[in-house]
Amino acid sequence: MHDAPESQRAALRAPGLLVMALLGLVLVACRAGEATAPRGGGAGGGGVEHPELERVEPYTPFLARRAQFRSRVAAASPNRVQGALMAPPPWLEEVQFRSGVLSLRAWLSAPARSSTESAAQSPAVVYFHHDFALTQEALDGARPFVDAGYVVLFPMLRGENGNPGAFELLAGEVDDGLAAVEFVAARPEVDRRKIYAFGHSIGGGVAALLSLFPAAPLRRTASVGGIYRASAFFAWAKATGMNLVRFDPRDPREVTLRLLIPNLADLVHPHLAYAGRGDAFDTRDARYAAALAAPLRVPLEAVLVDGDHMASVVPAAADFRRRIELDVASDAKEARPAP
Repeated sequence: MHDAPESQRAALRAPGLLVMALLGLVLVACRAGEATAPRGGGAGGGGVEHPELERVEPYTPFLARRAQFRSRVAAASPNRVQGALMAPPPWLEEVQFRSGVLSLRAWLSAPARSSTESAAQSPAVVYFHHDFALTQEALDGARPFVDAGYVVLFPMLRGENGNPGAFELLAGEVDDGLAAVEFVAARPEVDRRKIYAFGHSIGGGVAALLSLFPAAPLRRTASVGGIYRASAFFAWAKATGMNLVRFDPRDPREVTLRLLIPNLADLVHPHLAYAGRGDAFDTRDARYAAALAAPLRVPLEAVLVDGDHMASVVPAAADFRRRIELDVASDAKEARPAP
């Protein structure tokens, strides 16, 4: 683990935030032409960056701000996406999990075990999809985890795939993500010490924010093209026919609670920010987050893989699977009795 002691981290927050402010001014990027929302909710929203909306001054811990502020979301309705799956394929079991007052759908891959294997517990991956709904593409992206024999949960969040609740864009959906992690942690076939969150695009935004919750039973988290900047909200607000941004993107209270970057000082679970080398904006934003994390000594690493925003998913999942295997091997070595 790369966490610094709390005393060190507290001391580092003030200078670390100064570094964040300076880097925010230096690493401003502009995208020529009218900004449009990328397919799948890609992190590279383009347009002029708004570092002033990504700072918390004076700094207040993420969980305290989140408890004190209620997002003002208009248009309380679901988010309907073409291609959203409504029935699971034969290899997945439909389950229900609760998030507050909502009963939400999820699909579970839990490989059958022989009687001799039934007592063994497995790593679990909670897979957060792209495109604001669970689609066949998302199921395909999770194949490295399914093929490894891990328990894999595909949660559908509020307002998605026929679920109750209203679309909030990285607000209530994060509560749903936490509830999904707790649901899988309670499964008897799951090793609670080896639960991982992995998300692509907007799902990566959810997985990244879960890194900020100390009580979440997570070993590591990962995003693929899921490190967002405030500019993405402005781009989506301008995009016609999408209705994704139902809050005021000029309000820093709304923005900072939906982004990992302003809250890096509170990152507690190691996070891997994957980006495809073929997507300049995803690569830029992952590297930006890593540059901000370094002086804070928090465990965030930018990892570049082959592919663009969509094609990078399977290579990233394969790399993350390798890291899970290293965790499993390390735990087994520690558990082995001394000679």
